[in-house]
Amino acid sequence: MTIAIAAVTTPDDYIVTVSDRMISYVDVTQAEDNATMKAQGISKHWGVMFSATDARIFQPIVRNTILRMNDLPAKISLAVAKQQVTEAYQETFDAEFTSCFLTRLGIRSVGEFRKDGFAQLGPDVFMDLYRELSKFDLGIQLLCYGHDERDVPHLFEVENPGHAVSHDLLRYAVIGSGYWMASASLRRKHLSGDLEATIYRLLEAKFSAETATGVDKSTSVITLNSNGALGMMTSGDIDRIKNVWERALKSPEPEDAIGLIGKSNAVTAIAGAGR
Repeated sequence: MTIAIAAVTTPDDYIVTVSDRMISYVDVTQAEDNATMKAQGISKHWGVMFSATDARIFQPIVRNTILRMNDLPAKISLAVAKQQVTEAYQETFDAEFTSCFLTRLGIRSVGEFRKDGFAQLGPDVFMDLYRELSKFDLGIQLLCYGHDERDVPHLFEVENPGHAVSHDLLRYAVIGSGYWMASASLRRKHLSGDLEATIYRLLEAKFSAETATGVDKSTSVITLNSNGALGMMTSGDIDRIKNVWERALKSPEPEDAIGLIGKSNAVTAIAGAGR
């Protein structure tokens, strides 16, 4: 798995993405640390990050989406962007299921299975395969980000079997095995929307998620504006910021709060009492 986080700044509508670089291949090799960028452009104004149990599924979806985007205007609506990514996801879902279950039976697609499978295979085999289809999981989540034809920023997630979920209301989104820890960090206090502060808060969330299974300590930071310009942070800068974050974790508890607690009944009623 992995961690991938994206957020939109205010009022400039920049998009900030932070992720680890771990890549895993189910039942083939061990996960590879610091392996690759998790964010990839699918057009000048749109990009996608992923979390997957098998990273090899990502590239077919991306290649399919890029081919679809190449035939479109430079700037597209949110609805069109969702359509391109979800259809590419669904086509990969169909191809993977067909390869796993249908090809050996001479059936070339999920559509053909639904149309002719009952007649070709009989009710028992058809229903067994239909149950497999209903629970089949491609094992990948996508976190998509970009600006529409009016330069409005958007975040949306695409999950199995190709369902899109908007994250525009919160203006941030998290996917991957580090979801709970990263989300808790982001919810700890209000996101100001300032670009520099947003980058720090997303890095803080990623660092907090590093104890989760499948989250690597390597980190990527990519920023995007409505003109399609990209920015990146060096690993050296990220390491220095992490050192600052780690020092902040070691800071003592606020003296004012400790003083108030010391005067409370929770302390005075038991302090010095016999045990």
